[in-house]
Amino acid sequence: MKLRAVSYGAICLISLTFASYSLYQGLRPAKSRAGYEPGDRFQMPDRSSWQRQALVIWASPDCGACQESARFFRDLTALPRATDVVLLGRESVDVLTRFAAEHKLTPDRIVSTAGSNLRFRFFPTMVLMSRSGSVSQAWVGRDPKREASLIDLVRVGGK
Repeated sequence: MKLRAVSYGAICLISLTFASYSLYQGLRPAKSRAGYEPGDRFQMPDRSSWQRQALVIWASPDCGACQESARFFRDLTALPRATDVVLLGRESVDVLTRFAAEHKLTPDRIVSTAGSNLRFRFFPTMVLMSRSGSVSQAWVGRDPKREASLIDLVRVGGK
């Protein structure tokens, strides 16, 4: 009987701990959920040849939210822009290129992170990187309320 009470108590404690952690993760600011915060740096292949800041779109063809966001990504990549747009994913460049073609995306670059240790945590994530590779801003998920400001940022540039 005593063992049963201790077991139930342990199960309740573990459940409360898990629920608290899950709630904490859900309430954290979007910047930290992106895996990168302003001021962080990450290395991308061929970054040295980039001439402008870049909006990096971390996406996957297998991600439902990425599929839903594809029209917005198409609008971003169709603009005359002062900011480069980079489609980044863990799939091969061929798979990412097919995803871009299927949705009529025209990014400046398509980059595969296969085998790298980048810290992106959720799809889709967008990160504004300076020319030096420093993160200026980060956004997680799909949010129609911020789409106009992102379009302006890509068209005009800025931080």
